[in-house]
Amino acid sequence: MSADADHRQTVALVDALPFTYLHVFPYSERPGAAAGDWAKRVPPGAIHDRARELREHGEAKAQTHRARREGQRADGVVCGRGRGRWRC
Repeated sequence: MSADADHRQTVALVDALPFTYLHVFPYSERPGAAAGDWAKRVPPGAIHDRARELREHGEAKAQTHRARREGQRADGVVCGRGRGRWRC
């Protein structure tokens, strides 16, 4: 399967699953990583574009989730306060 087909499948999976948050980061080659031996590599511009596309899909899903939850009550855990913000 091509890298483009893999990406299309990833986008389709993200769209199909009920994610409320998506953390996207591009692959970074590390010494000794098996992917470093692959002959065909995705160009940096395509990597950037694909990461942006996935972030856009993730943000759209997050916005949909927030809109669906607006006005509803939810449980939360507060562990403390620092720098003027509640945090856990």
